[in-house]
Amino acid sequence: MLKNKKRNLTAFVLFVVITLVGAVSVFGDGLFERTAGFKTLGGFRHDVLSSDSNISAVVLPDGSLWTWGSNQRGLVGDGTNIDRHNPIMIMEDAVSVSVSQWRAFAIKSDGSLWGWGHNSGGMILGDGTGINRNRPVWIMDDVVYVSAGHNHTMAIKSDGSLWGWGANFWGTVGDGTQIDRRTPVHIMDDVVYVSAGHNHTMAIKSDGSLWGWGNNAIWQIGDGTPTHRHSPVRVMDDVAFVTAGEDFTLAIKTDSSLWAWGENRNHQLGDGTSSHRQRPVRIMDDVVFVTTGLFNTMVIKTDGSLWAWGDNHFGLFGDGSIGGNPRNSTKIMDDVIAVSVGRSSHALAIRSNGSLWGWGNNGSGQLGIGVNNSVPAFRPLIIMGEGTFLPPTNTVTGISINQDDFNMLVGEVIYLTATITPYNATNTNIIWSSSDNNIATINAQGVVTAISSGVVTITATTEEGGLTDFITITVVDSALPQGFIKSFAIGSGDTQITGFANDNQELVFNITEQEFELLQDSLNWVRGDIVSIEAYHNLLTFTNPHGSWELGIGEEAGFWSGHTVHIQGFDRVYTIVINIY
Repeated sequence: MLKNKKRNLTAFVLFVVITLVGAVSVFGDGLFERTAGFKTLGGFRHDVLSSDSNISAVVLPDGSLWTWGSNQRGLVGDGTNIDRHNPIMIMEDAVSVSVSQWRAFAIKSDGSLWGWGHNSGGMILGDGTGINRNRPVWIMDDVVYVSAGHNHTMAIKSDGSLWGWGANFWGTVGDGTQIDRRTPVHIMDDVVYVSAGHNHTMAIKSDGSLWGWGNNAIWQIGDGTPTHRHSPVRVMDDVAFVTAGEDFTLAIKTDSSLWAWGENRNHQLGDGTSSHRQRPVRIMDDVVFVTTGLFNTMVIKTDGSLWAWGDNHFGLFGDGSIGGNPRNSTKIMDDVIAVSVGRSSHALAIRSNGSLWGWGNNGSGQLGIGVNNSVPAFRPLIIMGEGTFLPPTNTVTGISINQDDFNMLVGEVIYLTATITPYNATNTNIIWSSSDNNIATINAQGVVTAISSGVVTITATTEEGGLTDFITITVVDSALPQGFIKSFAIGSGDTQITGFANDNQELVFNITEQEFELLQDSLNWVRGDIVSIEAYHNLLTFTNPHGSWELGIGEEAGFWSGHTVHIQGFDRVYTIVINIY
């Protein structure tokens, strides 16, 4: 039925860890999931969408990267310096993108980071040269997230280490110096998210602590001082997400509350005032995502509604109005799962039906509607149609439980997992069931609990198509029955000797003198000091003060005839018998 399967809780745990800290898939799970390097909302990574100044970029579900808008210094990345008023594909196998006013970066599915655009003066790509690039060039490997700031860039590698490069006059890179860095330098470890702002940087560590460094003239770091920081300083705890703006910062805490600090002359903090804030102040609740433009802020709330406040230049609020600095937030649209705001006041949003929308400034064709004009779009316009950002539907073709038949003890709990094929199937839901809940139960997560002795069949069924696989579990009582230990062996290769358990509670080896001499020569025999032999799922482990060995094919043991041993977990004593003939 099922071949080459094995019970492995480690594999299950590893799957969870990879999902939390090393994933590179464009689409995640859950309404709000913060993972290493990205955040998902309704299953979408927010970093498949990026805009800044006069440039826009998106990554589609098939991994293709599209850019459009101003192409000064090759920012579009198509090998030219011609402005593009419609989206143009420049790369395949991409998983995320981050653009700034003069530079752009993308991560490919293999974890490699690529950059293009302005690469001279303080505008540094990180490739070690001062050559402008109008096509993507390789920067580094093992990257899970990248954030392009105004003049510097930050990247998180798969091991949680944070790296930075670029202009560093304010200590923006965070390496403790003010030396510009033309190639990535290591900053800190255990980082799960980073946001590069205008001249300051904010990062979140795995414990939820928020750290900041760089320019702090208007308290944008949030440590209560105007002191510039050349190395990371701790700001607050319990943070799930952060965005570093021009000279201000906003963060979402784990309870979905939104906090803001720094410059506020255009009401971009959203606290109803124009007063700068030296430390974080609470703005609102039920927020799952926040992004900033030059002097404005946009948030997505838990119900999918999109809101904006601050500067409304170029009609950024999308409600038909222009200008003014509203003190209260303005609702733009519903059913939003991703949004990005450019520094020159244009915005892009993905809705839950997979469509892309844009509004605001279009002077360089950054809205991607085929034209550039001096009249902004005061209301959202559709750029890419319904379904564009929805992943393709892949039909389930099979299911396999990741374990073969095995035994359990009454009261024992074991986790089961199953693999659905293909690996990218759209519906990966599994329905677990037990043929007899009086013997063993299994819950929706695959947790099996042994209730009483007997034989039970555990079945895994795909929600889509009703495909099944099953295994048999034998549940035994805590008292070890006769014959439970059938046979075992010591030695390996030519010196492998098989033993058996008889009805007299003896572990018996019948060997010749020649075999005994071979065993003496090849094994580390210990005369005495027997501690225990464990019986667990037919695996015997011998333990003495000198170490432990498995009693099994190809393994070695160290015991001597005549000793009695206790099988741990059972009220039973066995005597070791070695018969030499």
